Amino acid sequence: MNYVTYENQSREGDDCLICLPDRFNWFAFLLPPVWALANGLWLVLSGMIGLIFFLAYAGGFWFCLDFLFIFLALYG
Repeated sequence: MNYVTYENQSREGDDCLICLPDRFNWFAFLLPPVWALANGLWLVLSGMIGLIFFLAYAGGFWFCLDFLFIFLALYG
C-alpha cells in the first residue's frame, strides 16, 4: 500500500508529518453525495446539489427551446 506524507505547518518536531494511505474509495466514486454527507463535507454537498439544480434548470430551458422551434417550424 502506498502512503502520502503531508507536513503540518502549525506543529513543530516529530508531530509535523502526517502519513495517509493513498487508496481509491469506491463508495465516494459510486455515491458522491452520500459519501460527502457521511464525511461531513457540507460545502461539497451543497455544491453538488447546486450543480444538479443548475443543470436541471439549464437542461429544461434548452428542452423547452427545442419544443418552441419545432412548434414554430410546424405551425409558424
